[in-house]
Amino acid sequence: MTKVDEVLLDAHRALQTGWCQRSPATRASGAFVHVESRFACRWSPIGALQLATSRRGLAWEGPIARAALRRVRDAIPTLTKAQREPLAMLALCRIVADWNDAEERTHHQVLEVLEAALKSSPQEEAA
Repeated sequence: MTKVDEVLLDAHRALQTGWCQRSPATRASGAFVHVESRFACRWSPIGALQLATSRRGLAWEGPIARAALRRVRDAIPTLTKAQREPLAMLALCRIVADWNDAEERTHHQVLEVLEAALKSSPQEEAA
């Protein structure tokens, strides 16, 4: 298992415990909190990836986090070809956040995308 796989697995586990929209992390009350707050109990895909990279001592802007985020982005079935092009970290975050924050999005769909990202084996990624 690669470091990217480990980050994706950790993020998936966080999302299994709780999912949120429009914030990287929330408390049980729905109030926004930092992803590493002891009160955080729900995460967005971005927040779960941030939590996973931080807990592993990895930089959020580093190659492991970028590769994990790219795999999540690539697992979203509804994206256009242009949205799948290599992008800067901020643009990748925006695409994943916009998808997650769609009103019709469900917790189940988010878990499915993380599971697909875990099963994917991209050509190029940080080890």
